[in-house]
Amino acid sequence: MKKIKGYSAALPLRRDDEHGYTLLETHADIIAQNLKNLVLTQPGERIMIPDFGVGIKKYIFEQNDQTVFSEIASEIRLQVGRFMPFVDILEVRLANSEMIWSDSGQHEKRETGKGLNEVSLGIIYSVPALREEFLLQVQI
Repeated sequence: MKKIKGYSAALPLRRDDEHGYTLLETHADIIAQNLKNLVLTQPGERIMIPDFGVGIKKYIFEQNDQTVFSEIASEIRLQVGRFMPFVDILEVRLANSEMIWSDSGQHEKRETGKGLNEVSLGIIYSVPALREEFLLQVQI
């Protein structure tokens, strides 16, 4: 019998000749996938846990300003604290075509005209049990 090397299926599901489906092989990969799912899930979307999820997509048509960015960072920290308490959020960064905003208080203007109508989210986090820092990036 072939020994399966992996903890969980990688999402989205992809066929793999070795295991049947691509598997996540490290705890760090599982945590990154779970964090991404938490950010992208709309509240009410997950069965039996109606308040699970940041619901980042509800901000798509909001103004790209500091108030909305602060709300997003706050919601991410709240959800991670509740559903992934083993993760420490170090910094949340949002970038649009005009600026890069960070909840650490650092803001930076960008050249305009590049990536119009795009917002990217970066979450710098640590997992004390793994003694490592990571970066999750999501295009919105």
